[in-house]
Amino acid sequence: MKLIDRLTQQTLDVEELLHIDAIVPERYVLEMDWPFQSVTLPKFSFLFADGGSIRLNSSKNLHTYAPEITLTITESINYIGELVKACCVDESFQNLPNPLVPNSVFDSETQLKPLEKMLQEVIEKGHLHHIAYNPRMDMRYDEELVDVSRAKKISNNAHRYLAGHSETWQQRSLVGIRPKKVLSKVSDDELLIYENKVFAQLLDKLRFYVASRLNDLIQQQSNLQAALNLRDSSETYYKLSHELCQLWADNLNADETENILSQLEETILYNQQLLSTIKKLQSSGLYVQIPPPHRKVADQLHKTNILNYDQHYRHLNRLWSTLYEQKNKTPSFKEKIESYWKFQYEYAEEYSLLIILKAFSSLGFQISKILDQSSAYSLQRGSLRFALKLDEELTIWKISSSQDVLNIVPIANESHEDILEELENNPNLILFSLGGNLEIQKKYERFVWANPFNFEAVEKFIVIVLEWIYKPILKSYSKELNLGRVPQTVRNELELHSYTVNKDDQIQLVNVLNSQQLSALESVCLSANTENIYNEIRKQHDHYLNITNCPICLSNAYFEPRTSNETFIAECTNSECGLSYKLTSDGNQDKEFYLKASGDWVKGGRWNLNFRV
Repeated sequence: MKLIDRLTQQTLDVEELLHIDAIVPERYVLEMDWPFQSVTLPKFSFLFADGGSIRLNSSKNLHTYAPEITLTITESINYIGELVKACCVDESFQNLPNPLVPNSVFDSETQLKPLEKMLQEVIEKGHLHHIAYNPRMDMRYDEELVDVSRAKKISNNAHRYLAGHSETWQQRSLVGIRPKKVLSKVSDDELLIYENKVFAQLLDKLRFYVASRLNDLIQQQSNLQAALNLRDSSETYYKLSHELCQLWADNLNADETENILSQLEETILYNQQLLSTIKKLQSSGLYVQIPPPHRKVADQLHKTNILNYDQHYRHLNRLWSTLYEQKNKTPSFKEKIESYWKFQYEYAEEYSLLIILKAFSSLGFQISKILDQSSAYSLQRGSLRFALKLDEELTIWKISSSQDVLNIVPIANESHEDILEELENNPNLILFSLGGNLEIQKKYERFVWANPFNFEAVEKFIVIVLEWIYKPILKSYSKELNLGRVPQTVRNELELHSYTVNKDDQIQLVNVLNSQQLSALESVCLSANTENIYNEIRKQHDHYLNITNCPICLSNAYFEPRTSNETFIAECTNSECGLSYKLTSDGNQDKEFYLKASGDWVKGGRWNLNFRV
C-alpha cells in the first residue's frame, strides 16, 4: 500500500513505517484506493486506524497514535465549521466566527448530563453497593471423587466411573462391589452469572465515561481561568492583552465567564465524587471476584428476568441503556469512518481556514474569493498580494507569493516528536495541530496549537506570517538595481536626491520617493525613452512602502537608511503605536530584523519580532 506524507509531500510504501513505534495516521493520505475490511477507502483520503493499529496482513500491524478528542472539541469544531462555510459562500469575511469554544457548547457541556444524575440517584439509594456486597449467585455442581462417607449427592456418571476404576473399590463380593470412593456432585456458589458480568463491565464503562468527562470539564475550567487572568498579566504587552481579551469577549463577557466557571466547579465536584465511588466499588466486593476475561459482555444486553425485575439489578439495565443513548450507541465500522472523515475535514478545511483568514484580516488584508475556483482566496494589502488555495488531494493550505509558497498542514491529532522534527527541516512548513499546549507552541517557531481552547492561535500565526512576508522584502533592501544602461539625464535626476546611492557605478534604492520625486523621475525616464528604469525603481519603491510604513499599524514611519552597511532604523509616527524597528548587520554581513514596542514586558506577539534575514 502506498501513502503520501503530507508534511514532506513524498510517496512511500506503508512497510517503510513498520520500524516506527507508532505513527500519526493523519499525517498520511492514501495514494490509491484501499480495500479495508468491508469498505474501500478512496485515494487521497486520510489514513484510517480503528483501535490504535492498522492490520496490514496476518503478521504485520502498523501501530498508531489515537487522538484524544473530547466532546467539547468535536462539537466546537463542527459548529464553527458550519459558520465558516456560510461566510465563505456569502463572501462575508468581515463576519468570520470566533475560533474559540462557542458559548452554546459551554452551556450544554457544563450542565449535568442525564447519566450523571441517574448514576448519583442509583448510588445514593444503595443499589450498586448492594450488588457489590450481596450479589445474586447460582448453584454450581462439580463432579469430584470423594470418600463414600462424604458423598451427599451421587453423580449420574458414578457407576460408569466405578466400573472402570478398580482402585476406587473397597471390596468385591458375589452380589457386587462395595466402593471406597465415589464420583459425587459437590455444590458451590457461582458468581459468574451473566448479570454479575454486566455489573463489572458497567463499572468499567462508567469509570471511563466519568474520567473522560472530568478531563473535558477540567480543560474547560483551565481555559476559562486563563481567560480571566489575561487582564492581570503584567508580562504581556497591553495591546496583545487587549487583542486576546477582545477575542474572548466576542465569545463570552466577564460575567458569563464567571457564571460558567461557577457551574463548572459544581459539575466537576459532582463527577469527582462519582468517580471516587466507582473506584471504591472496583476495589472490593463482587468486582474483584470476577476475573478480567469474564468482564466482557456484548453491547446489546440480554434482557434477563433479573435485569428486568430485580429491585437492584434492574438499575444496571437503566444505566447501561442511558450510557449508550448518550454515546449515540456503538457505531458500525462504516459509521466510524464517516464520522472520522467528517471531523478531519471540518478541522483541516474549515477550522484551519478560519485561523488563516482571521490572521490576515487582523493584519489589514482584504480577502476575496477567486472566481471559478473552489477553496481559493485572494489576500491583498497595498502592494502585497497573496493567493490562498487548498490542495484538495493532500488537504494542505498553500499561501503563494510571486517568490515563495508557504505550506500549512493541519493535523487533528497530538503533536508527536517525529512530526515536530519535520518543522526543523522545512522552513516553509507550518503545522496546525489540534493537540498540543502553549509550551510546545512557544518552543517551535512554526507550530500553531490550532484548538478552540487556545486563544493565542491566531496571534501565533500572525507572527509566523509577518516573518514570511517581510523576510524577502528585507533581503532585497538596498540591493543593486538591474537598470541596464542609465542615460546621463536620468542619472542626474537620481543624483539630486537621497533615495538612491551610487556605488561603483551601481545604483541602489535606499528609501521611498515622494509623489513629486516619482513624477519627476517618470518624466525624465519617458523623455529618455527608458521607461523600464522607472518601472524597476517604482517596483522596488512599492516594496519599500511596506517597511517605510509601520508593519503593524501601517502608519508612516520616520525612516533612516544606514547606507554604509545597507541597513536602516525606523520609528512609527503614530503616537498610539510607538513601534521602533531596525535592520542590523554584524561583522559577517549577517542581517537581523528587530521590531519592538516600548515598555517593560516579556510577551508581545506581533509587537515583538526578531528574525534573521
